[in-house]
Amino acid sequence: MSNQYRQGYFNFISREIPVQDYSFPDPAGWDDGFVAYSAREERLGDFLKNNAVLSCGHVSQKDGYIMEVNFWREKNSVLEEVCIERLDGSVLEQRWTLEIEPAPEKANCFFRDVETMVRNGTESGIFSGAMDCVEVIQPDIRMHVFMSRRTEHG
Repeated sequence: MSNQYRQGYFNFISREIPVQDYSFPDPAGWDDGFVAYSAREERLGDFLKNNAVLSCGHVSQKDGYIMEVNFWREKNSVLEEVCIERLDGSVLEQRWTLEIEPAPEKANCFFRDVETMVRNGTESGIFSGAMDCVEVIQPDIRMHVFMSRRTEHG
């Protein structure tokens, strides 16, 4: 894991969409992540094994509603993460993309590989301990984020 900063191209999109107009991304196209219901959380791999469906409506008596979804992937030298949160009558979708090998004139950020620690923040413990991430700094707009990466930890 290199902790040296490299140049990249970072893009961030945030949008709020009425619940009735929202379509979730296909969960099968992502490396890892989680789905958080009103009553519990599950890792993306378990969600896919259970043949569950992402829906803005009531899922089941046991689970309640889907409250948050967070998926990430790496494909063709691009890291992507999507975070979806249910609001009152709408859905907030945030997407981050990082091109790790951009043309030099396109570069707008610096990034490096880092390992963060997840401290059993939830009862489910779906993520704990070391987790591979990418630290991204976009100095022109003073943005500093950590993007998740597929991890074998935990």
